[in-house]
Amino acid sequence: AAAPSPPAPPTLAPGPSGLTPVFENGPRSRGRTVALTFDADMTADQGPRAAAGERFDNPALVATLRRLKVPATFFMTGRWAEEYPAQARAIGRDPLFEVANHSYSHHAFTGRCYGLPTVPAARMRADMERAFAAFRAAGVERRVPYFRFPGGCYDQRALRALAP
Repeated sequence: AAAPSPPAPPTLAPGPSGLTPVFENGPRSRGRTVALTFDADMTADQGPRAAAGERFDNPALVATLRRLKVPATFFMTGRWAEEYPAQARAIGRDPLFEVANHSYSHHAFTGRCYGLPTVPAARMRADMERAFAAFRAAGVERRVPYFRFPGGCYDQRALRALAP
C-alpha cells in the first residue's frame, strides 16, 4: 500500500486581484489591538556558525512570553526549524503561539533587498513550500497561512509566484 501523502500547506484565499493578499494592519474598527510577531530566521552563512556553537535562537524570549501568557506569531524559516527542531516543535505546539512562513532560505524575493541573495522567480513557491515541509518534519502543529517576505521586500512578481 502506498504511504499517505503529506497534508498540503495551509493557504489563504486569493485577494481581489487574484494575488496573495498583503496585510499591513488589521481592522481599524475593533479598538486597539497589538499583534506581536517575531522572526525566527537563519541565513545560509549562519548554518555553519550554528554548527560551530553560535546561537540564533532566543529561548529566554519564548520563556518570558509563556510566563506572561503573551500570544505571539513566529515567522519561522525552514532553516531555523531544521537547526532547532525541538524549539520549533515546542513553539508550534504551544496554544499561545502560531508559526507562519518566513521562507526556507531567508533569501530575498526581489533584487536589492538589504544585501540578501535573491531567490529566482521560478523557485519562490518551492522555497516557501520547503519551509512548510521543514515545519512538518519538526512537528510544528500550529501553522497559519501567512508569509513574511525576508527583508519585507516583495513585488508583483513575488506575489504572483506565491498566489494560491
